[in-house]
Amino acid sequence: MHSWLKYPKFGHAAATDYTARYIRYGMMTREEALPIIKERDGELDPLCVRDFCAFTGYTETEFWKVIDSFYNRDLFYQDETGKWRLKEPIWAEKE
Repeated sequence: MHSWLKYPKFGHAAATDYTARYIRYGMMTREEALPIIKERDGELDPLCVRDFCAFTGYTETEFWKVIDSFYNRDLFYQDETGKWRLKEPIWAEKE
């Protein structure tokens, strides 16, 4: 939970942290890292959410309402389904 909370605030989480380190160490290329970041950085394990809510006494609805308030609107927008999306994801093609 802790490492994922960087995602709504700063637009990156553990996948970006780890792949950046691997790139610096020469263990992978940027091109290899981008699909990993795209797939994993914004995802939070539902079991983690359930466990956290059980521990803290929040309902999942209350939890997500609090999380929604942390999203950095300079970096994110909500799509028509209510899902938060990065405005300029690192994996998007540059013109």
